[in-house]
Amino acid sequence: MKLLAVQREKPSGRGFKSRTALSIKIPLKMKDIEMLKHTLVPQHELLKPEDAQNLLKKYNISLSQLPKLSQKDPAIHDLNAKPGDVIKIIRQSPTAGKSIFFRLVTEDG
Repeated sequence: MKLLAVQREKPSGRGFKSRTALSIKIPLKMKDIEMLKHTLVPQHELLKPEDAQNLLKKYNISLSQLPKLSQKDPAIHDLNAKPGDVIKIIRQSPTAGKSIFFRLVTEDG
């Protein structure tokens, strides 16, 4: 079970044992969290089947040669990706600029 802990104060060295800290635990479900809106999660896009085929043709590769990404990965939860789909990941970097990666969605990752 996933939990969100909310406190009124920063925990002391004793953590949650502080007498003045108010701690509330709320059960979370994946649908409650919008992972793609987090600032540290790069942009993820589900490629259309024809775009995925164009990608494979452009680089002369097969689907099995793409790096794998689990269908259970929280970053693609909202994309409703299924095994066999291709995800385009766009990362921004102050040194490299924009970097694009592709991943094949699998059941296991």
